[in-house]
Amino acid sequence: MTMIRIVTLAALAVILAGCSTVRTTVFTGSCLGLIEGTSLDLRTSPVPAAPLPEGDSQGEWVANADAQVGRLDTANRNGAAGLNVIAKCEERDKKAAERLSGPFWRRWFGG
Repeated sequence: MTMIRIVTLAALAVILAGCSTVRTTVFTGSCLGLIEGTSLDLRTSPVPAAPLPEGDSQGEWVANADAQVGRLDTANRNGAAGLNVIAKCEERDKKAAERLSGPFWRRWFGG
């Protein structure tokens, strides 16, 4: 009779231990680190300005203004792409944290 109680208590302890919640800390590093050192990081690799024209003709200055607008478009595109990378990274980290919180079967089976 005592042996049956011990086996039953041991089985119950194993079952209840499986229902306990384990706190998991997620650290993926900085999302900004994904773009640091690339052309998307305008802090460290700004788009250079168009060179000033050598002459004084209106045509040269118009061409310079056109080139400067093109550089501005490049800078805006790189900045937007960098912000998009950071936003996607933060969204991924949020989903991972949500998936790791809650019952253990959510991590195994999703949901």
